[in-house]
Amino acid sequence: SATAAELEQLSILQIGHATYPKARRGLGEHIHVNAYEICYLRKGRMHWWLDNPERQYVVEAGDFTVCPPNTPHGGVDNIHEACDLYWLNLDFDSFRRETDLGEAVYKQLEQQLMAAPPSFSGDRRAVDCFEQILQAIENPGSLKLMRIRSALSQLLISLSDALRKQAMGEKEKDPRIQRVLNHIAEDVCFFDSVDQMADFACISPNRFITTFRKVTGYSPIDFLCREKVRHGKDMLLDVRRPITDIALSLNFSSTQYFATLFKKHTGMSPTQYRKESLM
Repeated sequence: SATAAELEQLSILQIGHATYPKARRGLGEHIHVNAYEICYLRKGRMHWWLDNPERQYVVEAGDFTVCPPNTPHGGVDNIHEACDLYWLNLDFDSFRRETDLGEAVYKQLEQQLMAAPPSFSGDRRAVDCFEQILQAIENPGSLKLMRIRSALSQLLISLSDALRKQAMGEKEKDPRIQRVLNHIAEDVCFFDSVDQMADFACISPNRFITTFRKVTGYSPIDFLCREKVRHGKDMLLDVRRPITDIALSLNFSSTQYFATLFKKHTGMSPTQYRKESLM
């Protein structure tokens, strides 16, 4: 496999891929010294912050994220949510020195990276590029470094294309699914079944489930549960409000079911969350 020195020669300080089946604690504040962190969320949904804990943003399935060098960032409430995530830490100055793409290309890439929003829509090419890099790292051969360098360049091209589309306002969303998402954002209890959501979107339930998962990374019911848990987190900040009342107001069948889902998605019980949030 490629050594740390070989990866640094290619300007990659760290790279990885992980699938987290459930939420866990531990994504606290951290920085990457003199390196951009580039992530691609294959599945799931993440709530992260950048620069300071008040500057929060949501990462959807299919999104890139870019964190500038030496910039504090972490998970909201230090939580790493269930997801399928690729990440790479890139020393851009070293990349410029070690590769030969032409100064105009480096200048465009650097300008795009510096102006990039925290998250933006990407495409499946990113997965292929990450996988090619990871496979090349593990496999010996005289062309190993060339393969890694080629895949890294393709990843940055994919990133550049995504940023260009973002700047031109070309981010595409299925309008039928977006209508459902808008109504969930306005009233998290508006829908209570997949059939109801599919009827609202005017497509068959099976097609709705497939399209919804493609857009959000979640099944409709899982997405709805996550949104209810998110609302529950806000409600728990009101210490005068009983947890039972919160569960019922979010249309959970029981307090225990609410507590079970809450712990699944946040890594702690509603009572623990309330206690830690008020410390």
